[in-house]
Amino acid sequence: MVGPLLAKGMVDPLLAKGMVDPLLAKGMVGPLLAKGMVGPLLAKGMVGPLLAKGMVEKTLLAKGMVGPLLAKGMVDPLLAKGMVGPLLAKGMVDPLLAKGMVDPLLAKGMVDPLLAKGMVDPLLAKGMVDPLLAKGMVDPLLAKGMVGPLQAKGMVDPLLAKGMVGPLLAKGMVDPLLAKGMVDPLLAKGMVGPLLAKGMIDPLLAKGMVDPLLAKGMVDPLLAKGMIDPLLAKGYGKNGWVGSHALQL
Repeated sequence: MVGPLLAKGMVDPLLAKGMVDPLLAKGMVGPLLAKGMVGPLLAKGMVGPLLAKGMVEKTLLAKGMVGPLLAKGMVDPLLAKGMVGPLLAKGMVDPLLAKGMVDPLLAKGMVDPLLAKGMVDPLLAKGMVDPLLAKGMVDPLLAKGMVGPLQAKGMVDPLLAKGMVGPLLAKGMVDPLLAKGMVDPLLAKGMVGPLLAKGMIDPLLAKGMVDPLLAKGMVDPLLAKGMIDPLLAKGYGKNGWVGSHALQL
């Protein structure tokens, strides 16, 4: 029932009964190999279970169409057929990338699917711009925080967005000097002239109710209204010097 090898303890009873072959007995293959579930390549660690189960063809490996990585289960059959590259096989990219539907940046999580489909541009994918910019609703300056939404819609100009002018200036209601505080709103509307705006004359003068001399303090209101005559205002009355109500030059 057993041969000399069995008697010497070199093989075990199963080997002697033909249930395992000599390679198994010598520790060169494991039980699965002995049962025909895997082939010799699997037993030697050259191929993984997928290859052993016929999911990839042993002949491909033999013909040099697949390399050792495929045999070790590190890549799948698609890689062996040239349909995907090594990155896909390692799980770093997904199948869509392998088919040319997305680019490498998308596969690495640096961009989102919309970018891959050409719906957004690279800047959007990197968080430099927001979705509205990508859709053409705002311009690049808005996306970079240099202008606000109103500017992006053409309602205000760049100076307004930078805080250099106020909303009225942006709408053309006031001019740049007004926006910088050099003139006041009345001047901007044409109701007063430049001198009034600079505080050199007062509103009454601007409206023609008083004359320039009065505005400069050279005459007093009574003189301006024609209630006293010029000589009186200059301190020459009928009785000589006049009282303190006359303006002293």
